[in-house]
Amino acid sequence: MVSTTEDDELEEGERRHNANTTPEDVRCTSWLIPMVVIANVVVFVVVMYVNDCPHKSHRCLAKFLGRFSFESFKKNPLLGPSSSTLEKMGALAWGKINAISVGASSALFGLLGAMLSELLINWTTYENKGVALIMLLVIVGVNLALGTLPPVDNFAHIGGFLGGFLLGFLLLIHPQFEWEENRVSLMPGSIVKPKYNTCQLVLCITAAILFVAGFTSGLVMLFRGEDLNRYSLVSVSSS
Repeated sequence: MVSTTEDDELEEGERRHNANTTPEDVRCTSWLIPMVVIANVVVFVVVMYVNDCPHKSHRCLAKFLGRFSFESFKKNPLLGPSSSTLEKMGALAWGKINAISVGASSALFGLLGAMLSELLINWTTYENKGVALIMLLVIVGVNLALGTLPPVDNFAHIGGFLGGFLLGFLLLIHPQFEWEENRVSLMPGSIVKPKYNTCQLVLCITAAILFVAGFTSGLVMLFRGEDLNRYSLVSVSSS
């Protein structure tokens, strides 16, 4: 009889816990990366539709795709549309490009910037925050110093770091611990803590404004053909 009573109490407690648990507590689905992948696929399909290789040439690859078939390797070795179609869809004119920088280092700098902003916006959740901050600053400083060498494009490093730093405030913000606890076990009459504190919200809004402004100004300078290397003490051409 005692065992039955204890089982009933356990079942009642489990039902209460499940009633207070939302699907968001159990599972968090990432949406940013799938959205980026889907957007790129949609743009590629639209460009291939506009390209319409069979209508312009008889040397198309994968002709069973119809107007979505690829250009020959001579025109595009990467399996895609022709250069004229890309220019028609808004690509940069090759003759107006001053220099090309290629490399993964700017993306790595973006990750370093995101790690730094994540540390700052979630400052109270770290124990050895001072050590983590010093380590990140030393790593970033050393790599930026190496970027002053002649064959390295430091503008890509700085741009990647600033982009990742600002996006980190938007995408890596964590709720307060008090809000997490109150969401699971909310007692009647208790004060509900805000999900984010004032400092987090200010940093998030400021980062969003700066990112949009910086990204827009960068696109404007790119399409105007501005060469920022002329403002540098070292001439750079590749990364």
